[in-house]
Amino acid sequence: MFDGRTYPVFKVKPFRGSRVRKLLKWIKRSKSQVFKSKREIRYFLEDDMLLKAHNHGKFVALQTLKRYIKESFDVDSLVKRDFNKKAFAGVRMAILLEYLDHQMTITNDAIESLDELVVDEEFESYLRRYLIAQYIIYRDFHSAIYTGEIESDVDEDSDEDL
Repeated sequence: MFDGRTYPVFKVKPFRGSRVRKLLKWIKRSKSQVFKSKREIRYFLEDDMLLKAHNHGKFVALQTLKRYIKESFDVDSLVKRDFNKKAFAGVRMAILLEYLDHQMTITNDAIESLDELVVDEEFESYLRRYLIAQYIIYRDFHSAIYTGEIESDVDEDSDEDL
């Protein structure tokens, strides 16, 4: 399904395992921020149910990304000290970007199809908030990889478990 043809620039250049570690650290930090920033989110969302939907949508998107990266890059088989020395084919990063494009398309289609659902308005707003939170995570992760902002975003010295 994904072959990396959409992003030929990423296919050409191999990248180090340290970049994959930075992606996983970004996911871990984002997951911890989901539960730390409740006050900020509560300011925008007056309903507790919408807050839960927002947090749950973000959490599910981050878990999906983490699982996909660990499976596609075979992270669990690598020892931590050897991980930074490992080099991956660039096509894997291109495929990851295509996967994110696919997830954004699916999520956007689901958001647009909510208008056709015949459900309670409160439940519809819950679903909408859940899907929008997922879309935001996928979009931010995609743009961070594409622009290389993940490099400066993550502290390279921190050696916490992923």
